Amino acid sequence: MMAIDVLLRIVNGLGGAVTRSLTTLISLNHRLCEVVVGCVSWVLVLLGSWMSSILLGIRISLEDLSLFLSESLESLLSVGEFVGLTVDHLCQTLISCFGAIQNGFGLMGKNVLNLYETMLRGSGQIWSGIVHCSNLLGASIILLLQLVPRTVSIILTHMGQSLQRALEACFQVCQRVAMAFKSTPVEMFIGLTSGVMISYLSYRLVRKLVRDHEITPRWLLETTFRLTLFVYINFVRGALALILGVAQGVSLVLSHMHVPQFHHAGDSDPDEEEEPGALPYSLDDSDPEDQERQTRKRRNYDRLLLRREARLRRNLLEDDEDVEDLLFEQVEREREDKLCVICQDQEKCIMILPCRHLCICQGCQGALLQAQNKSCPICRRMVRQTIKAYL
Repeated sequence: MMAIDVLLRIVNGLGGAVTRSLTTLISLNHRLCEVVVGCVSWVLVLLGSWMSSILLGIRISLEDLSLFLSESLESLLSVGEFVGLTVDHLCQTLISCFGAIQNGFGLMGKNVLNLYETMLRGSGQIWSGIVHCSNLLGASIILLLQLVPRTVSIILTHMGQSLQRALEACFQVCQRVAMAFKSTPVEMFIGLTSGVMISYLSYRLVRKLVRDHEITPRWLLETTFRLTLFVYINFVRGALALILGVAQGVSLVLSHMHVPQFHHAGDSDPDEEEEPGALPYSLDDSDPEDQERQTRKRRNYDRLLLRREARLRRNLLEDDEDVEDLLFEQVEREREDKLCVICQDQEKCIMILPCRHLCICQGCQGALLQAQNKSCPICRRMVRQTIKAYL
């Protein structure tokens, strides 16, 4: 028996070691796959951006070449027009020069007289400006001589007032400090003194320990790194163990969740014949509750269509949201599968017997049982009993 126990312990230990090794290898493989996929996607995106940049550069170069050729042709045409206009203007200028020379001698005398008058007027204005500047300079010097003693007196006055206020403030601070020391209890002084002494002694002790044991920053970093790795590895192991335990528990619960639905008291054979006189079930349109359910159903469907259209518009602008759209459609489909087939508002929770269709909610159960033609909304078989069950 002892040998069997030892053998079982060895087998269990080997099994646990193999399990932990496989778990570590799977996690490392998953991380490596994520890194490789990320690198490949980044390389593909980079190559795509390079190709688009090259194509954009070629297109811009062709556009610039076409613009250059068109502008060159326009420049040549404008140069030809300019040469023609220049020759025409040159001829007109030569003709006008002969006339201008004749009129120039007459205007020269007038210009000499105007120049003489302008010089006389300019000299008078310059003299008046010099006199005005000298007057302003003298007035400024006198004003400065008057402002200097006033400024000095104002500065001295303010310095004296500031010094007096500073002395008064120092005196008040000293009085307040003295009052604080007087009003402070003895316990506070003892506590502060003890805290300072304990802090000083702790500092001396730590410094002595560091010097005696030769503790270096590298040793501290290595120790911190090892502790961090130890905590991280244990955390990952605990998380994996917790996830595995939760998965096993969920699988166990799911495997036993729907068993009571098929062994409920009152179940009958699904191949039983229906009672004669049973008519298909139909809702009364004149009932205001049914009309309200139909209106709510249409409103929910319109909202779903609006959300889907908004998602599609966003997907046209951002290709990265395709996965989100698919997830949204899947969630909406799952939500529709869980909703009541009559009101499309609440979740299914009532199972119909004997057909065993889980298709209506608790609110629609009353309307179904009160109706004259009690039949299943899906298969139109007669309803004999209803039980409460959840997905």
